[in-house]
Amino acid sequence: MKKLIPVILVCAIILAFAAMPAVAADDNAKGNEIFIGVWSADLQGSVKSGTTSINVKDDLGFSTKSTLYAGAKFDLSKKWNLSLGYYDLSYSASSRINKAINFEGKTYPANDVIDGEQKFSVLEGMLGYKLMQTDDSFLSLIFGIKSMSVKTKLSSASQGATEYSITAPVPEIGFAGQTAMGDKVDFYGEIRGMSVHTGGVTGSTLDYDFGLKFDVGNNGGLKFGYKYSKLNAKKDDQNQEGDLSYFGPHLDLMFRF
Repeated sequence: MKKLIPVILVCAIILAFAAMPAVAADDNAKGNEIFIGVWSADLQGSVKSGTTSINVKDDLGFSTKSTLYAGAKFDLSKKWNLSLGYYDLSYSASSRINKAINFEGKTYPANDVIDGEQKFSVLEGMLGYKLMQTDDSFLSLIFGIKSMSVKTKLSSASQGATEYSITAPVPEIGFAGQTAMGDKVDFYGEIRGMSVHTGGVTGSTLDYDFGLKFDVGNNGGLKFGYKYSKLNAKKDDQNQEGDLSYFGPHLDLMFRF
């Protein structure tokens, strides 16, 4: 419950601002926004750091996890904007494995009870350029950097603990758009990705997010959508690889200014 107190306070502040009377409008009014959201993220895929490919659901027992995230968007001009975002997904489970697992130089025997942990952290910054714009819709080219860190830790009473991690900044490019569905409802969508080789790591990403935005009061808004994030990263000349997807619905509370 204590962890929810800051979230409740932030939500209360945003709603208070949303209820404030609107100030005089101009061409740039309410082009900026900050938001806090909840993402119910399931996952699938595998990690490998040794001779065994480890399925994160079947072998480690990871399941859907809800997490908080935050971000902001700033209009730099009528054509350009800057978006920033951060999220951190943490999974953990204890399971009895049905096969031997070789991981970071240790072999966990079949029927051993393993405590597994995984943390996926993302910090991203994207520039957007509006290619087309009307009174109630737009289409933008977006590009920027997505810095990712994936850490997987296994431990058991018999073998002790081992940890494997990959950290890599990956450039992404794609498109984002929005169109009005009514006076206070907009449909939005975004897709971006890239495949690169940097720092001894070959990596590729694919991200998309789509859903509906609802105006609340003069300065507030709600966004309900579906988010998907895929990462594939492999270290050169090493038997280490991560192929992971995170996906699920999310709900954002926004304040525009």
